[in-house]
Amino acid sequence: MNDIYEEIEHIKRDIEVRVKHPYLMEFIDVPIIDEQKLFLLYSILKETELPAEKIKSIMVATMLVQIALDTHELVGLRRIDDHHPFMKKRQLTVLAGDYYSGLYYYLLSQVEDLQMIRVLSTAIKEINEHKISIYQNDLNDLDDFIDRVAMVDSLLIQKIATYFGNIDLKNLAKEYLLANRLNNEKINFSVSGLSVVIDKIRLLQEKNERLYAGVDRNQALALIEKQMMKSVHYLETFLKHHKRTYCFLSEKIRDFINRLDLVIEKAVKEG
Repeated sequence: MNDIYEEIEHIKRDIEVRVKHPYLMEFIDVPIIDEQKLFLLYSILKETELPAEKIKSIMVATMLVQIALDTHELVGLRRIDDHHPFMKKRQLTVLAGDYYSGLYYYLLSQVEDLQMIRVLSTAIKEINEHKISIYQNDLNDLDDFIDRVAMVDSLLIQKIATYFGNIDLKNLAKEYLLANRLNNEKINFSVSGLSVVIDKIRLLQEKNERLYAGVDRNQALALIEKQMMKSVHYLETFLKHHKRTYCFLSEKIRDFINRLDLVIEKAVKEG
């Protein structure tokens, strides 16, 4: 098990080196590498017969795409005057996202992996379509909204799993990463009173009063908790049937489930 952690840590360090452009780091924060996605990718690719270097290339490239998407997410939609002090940071954030995206393409083109470039490019396109629907409030109901949030967070991993024919981990990725996203939203709301997801649920109320009449932020939080319970139930079922097949990943999932309420309680106390 220690060898697995060392291998993933080595890949993580490789990603960190690639994204730390000296000029960009003067103005923007160091990108966060999502470890849950690293664990999922590793588990998917280890089930294949790919050589270690190929697995590493796909993992690094996929995480670079994720970092590019996350970085563009930081830009914001509010219009800023050209002379505003934050304009330079915004412009450099856009540039950083483009830079990280270019890195993934360069990496895969160097090893001539055109199929994986197509897989990731398709995922990027579909993720952006889901984001547009969310931002434009082009949604019908809560289930539609939650599903799109799940797709934004997990579609890269789902596409990789589908490409290699691993439907179990494709479905797991969606529920696992959705539970993680909603947990983070709960923590943010508990500590700061801010949550993009909760605010979007309230916008759904305004759009469709008949379905969501009287939903305040606390009720929206309760809806999030209900969805989390569904996802956790899925994770528990996965562990029951696949614990021995995916020992490493199962350990990480169990740790995640055990920490859910504890993390929230700790965040509130520290806030």
